[in-house]
Amino acid sequence: ARGFVYDSRNNLQMRGLVVLLMSKAAGPNKSSEVPLPHDMVSGIYSSQRSLAEITELIHTAFLVHRGIVDIRQLKSCDGPMKDMQFGNKMAILSGDFLLANASMGLAQLQNTKVVELVSSAIGDLVQGIYYENSILSEENNITDDIGTSRSEEH
Repeated sequence: ARGFVYDSRNNLQMRGLVVLLMSKAAGPNKSSEVPLPHDMVSGIYSSQRSLAEITELIHTAFLVHRGIVDIRQLKSCDGPMKDMQFGNKMAILSGDFLLANASMGLAQLQNTKVVELVSSAIGDLVQGIYYENSILSEENNITDDIGTSRSEEH
């Protein structure tokens, strides 16, 4: 099983695989209309497969957005700044494009509970990254004034 999710260099679509395995283990939703047997392949329905694909799209968008370079930390020897700015803009647009496709796929599932859960997960992911970045920026930008005010408070 380890070979499916890790090849010593990269994680391989683990999130989609987890969705597929959970879908197969849970089986069909008993409260919805009965799906036709030809809709199922290897015990997984097309909507469950779509959810796995959507999960991978969201994760890929996250990785693309994380690839944005902080231009303030670059030196002139790193290359032309205009190229880096263009690359950042393309990374943002590409990540947004993937998120838009994931959102369209979620809408096509026509399951509001799934949309709510995935939207909540995306919100939690963004809040966690924001929190992580705010802590890192606080640690890197402490000035003498802040240090003095903190020592006076204690």
